[in-house]
Amino acid sequence: MGTSMDECAQVQVQAQWSIAAASNLDLNVLMQLLAAVDKVGNLSAAAKLAQLSYRHAWGVIRNAEQILAVPLIDTSRRQGSKLTDFARQFLHKYRLADQKTQLFLNEQQQILSTSLQNLYKKQQMMLRLYASHGFAVEGLMRQKPSHQELYIELNYRTGMEALAALQKGECDVAGFEVPMGHYQAPTLAIYQQVLTQPELALVFLAQRNVGLFVQAGNPLGIHSMADLMRPEVRVVNRQPGSGSRYLMELMIAEQNLDADLILNYGATEFTHMAVAAHVASGMADVGFGIETAAQRCGIDFISLAKQRYFFAFHRDMIDSSIIQQFLQRLGSAEYHQYMQQLAGYEAKGIGTIFTLADAFGEDFGLTTLQTSHDWTHS
Repeated sequence: MGTSMDECAQVQVQAQWSIAAASNLDLNVLMQLLAAVDKVGNLSAAAKLAQLSYRHAWGVIRNAEQILAVPLIDTSRRQGSKLTDFARQFLHKYRLADQKTQLFLNEQQQILSTSLQNLYKKQQMMLRLYASHGFAVEGLMRQKPSHQELYIELNYRTGMEALAALQKGECDVAGFEVPMGHYQAPTLAIYQQVLTQPELALVFLAQRNVGLFVQAGNPLGIHSMADLMRPEVRVVNRQPGSGSRYLMELMIAEQNLDADLILNYGATEFTHMAVAAHVASGMADVGFGIETAAQRCGIDFISLAKQRYFFAFHRDMIDSSIIQQFLQRLGSAEYHQYMQQLAGYEAKGIGTIFTLADAFGEDFGLTTLQTSHDWTHS
């Protein structure tokens, strides 16, 4: 029996860390064991937590200490077991590297999965989606369409890049975010050149909270953008061109702060999760992004603004089969259930279609666009 189109093979990838030596050292097992020791303070209990025999756990530690030529655990009868400074720092470095590697592997897994699915489903209708990174977009890709449903090929881009690709005909739908309130107008001034021609329609996806990521418990007492100017506060940023980076720059300018004086302001990551993971690992004190990433990484979040996320497509495509199926996907019960559990997202009104003037009003400065709703299906 062959593989059906809706049951085709799934790509999976995992990171396997090791140190090559006379006897290879499996870092995944070692770090799991060190983390357990750090948590429970006893090698015997840590072995049980790591689901290893005490003898095996002891052998892993001793083998690692021989290969690395440094002690990893201090043990005493009264105080139990604790990590050495070297082991603790090694564990922290490993966690950061593993988090960043897993994010990269997840991205590559998605790319290869997309390629494989595309090979299975060449005769299926395909929608090319370029979108700014977000968890709502990620959830849309988790749905498993049947062979009769639309197949979505996703490429993550900044909002500006996605809209520019739509303008050039390189994609069918572009996802982008726009901050609300007084941050909307200056953001639209950046987007306007890629929003006007050809005439576009917008589909509302969600509203989401944006703000500062700080370490659990907020040990440095960070409360506002002004706190980023303190000399001890290390910052990690999104890449230039991203909507979050631009919003952060607007907030800095609004308070007359000097970005050049912010420690590590030039350090960048390409997703909200990567920024949050950087803070969670202790490699930075503050990051900027959406609330969901902070919640998933177990760190605190300080809300500073709200963004609306839209999908844009050419207005004359409203009745096409691929757009209609895309709208059906947004309206599915499965997707609505996913959206309801996303921290920091509000999806009321998801799937509503707007003209540019309807969505942004005077901030966009459009006076010639027709706002009749006979084509919106809203």
